[in-house]
This record gives sequence, C-alpha cells and structure tokens, in this order.
Amino acid sequence: MKKSLKIRYTKKRLRSNLFLGLLWLTLGILSIVFSSQKFMMYSYSGLGILYLCGYFFENYYQYISIENDILILHKLKSQKIKLQDIQQIKNIKGDIILESESHKLKINPDLIEEESLKKLKSLFEENTKPSISI
Repeated sequence: MKKSLKIRYTKKRLRSNLFLGLLWLTLGILSIVFSSQKFMMYSYSGLGILYLCGYFFENYYQYISIENDILILHKLKSQKIKLQDIQQIKNIKGDIILESESHKLKINPDLIEEESLKKLKSLFEENTKPSISI
C-alpha cells in the first residue's frame, strides 16, 4: 500500500468555483462603486469570498487523501476511516458507500477526476476482502 495518495476533484468543479468566486467578488466590488445599497454590496462580496475560500480549500486538500492506511474525506468536518476496518463497500445510486462497524462514508464519484477514480477503485480492490464487491 502506498503511504500517501490524493484523490483529486475534477478540474471542471475547481474551475467553476474559481470562476463563480471571481464573478461574485467582481459584482461586489462594482456594487461598492456604483450602488448605494449596502445589502447587495455585502451579499455579492460575501458570496465571492465563500466561493473563493471553497476553491482554495478544495484545491489544497482535494477530495480524498489516503495516508498510512487511513482514508480521509475532506469537508469542513473531515471524515476518516481505516482501510482495514472497511467491512462493506456498496455502490448505491452512483455513490460509493464505505461501511465499518462505527463509520459510514459516502463518496460521490462524479466529483472525482477520472484517473483518480481508477486509482481509488484499484486501491479498494487491493485492500478488500473477497466477499466485498464494488
């Protein structure tokens, strides 16, 4: 097993978050200059900052990282599961659900870059018991 592996977001997701963040921030700056409505100014700027923060967070941490046989799903509150504790892997409605005795983790493959998805599936095949199917 590799000591460290990052499962990356799709470039489309990252670019759209960056674009939306810059768009909302630009609208916020323009509303500061041309509008007297404070609500709109703060709303646009706030949305822009949130999207840009989301972009930087997702670009830095990516979707999933695997370090020392621990799978970490990066969100505001990260979820962790040890690979050897996985008892069942289900594929329900296009989502991959990992279950252990105490944890349940849902992975959305639509958010994962194609090459990273292949690596993730091969990792599951290497580290799962024969009774588990993906």
